[in-house]
Amino acid sequence: MACAFISTLVIQSYSSSLNLLSPIDLRVTEIKRNSVSLQWADRASAEAGYEVWRATQSNGSYSLLTSLAAGITSYTNAGLTQNTTYYYTVRSKGASSTYSAYSNAVTATTYGYSIYVNFTNTNQPPSAWNNLNA
Repeated sequence: MACAFISTLVIQSYSSSLNLLSPIDLRVTEIKRNSVSLQWADRASAEAGYEVWRATQSNGSYSLLTSLAAGITSYTNAGLTQNTTYYYTVRSKGASSTYSAYSNAVTATTYGYSIYVNFTNTNQPPSAWNNLNA
């Protein structure tokens, strides 16, 4: 006999009289040499879209990076400079020029270098340059 159970259940309810709810749980999902991918959770039910904001200094001012359509909860910022730190935040925008609070801020540093190694049973690596026993 198989058994299953739910160990955690979160039920959230919001008053319809509240202002536009901000996105939550902004996180970096992928970092490459020239791009950073972001994802967040949508709590708003009547947003017209999202705005992604970026700064290049931790105490610097954020500038609008892009505007996205409603329901989109991810974005990839491409064309970045390698080995550079970026700071991101996101907010919802309503239909009548209303805006939510900003989400949590996240930090991402693009890679300076990338090395890809693909070894398998049929594609064995050569002996190391300093292997005197080879």
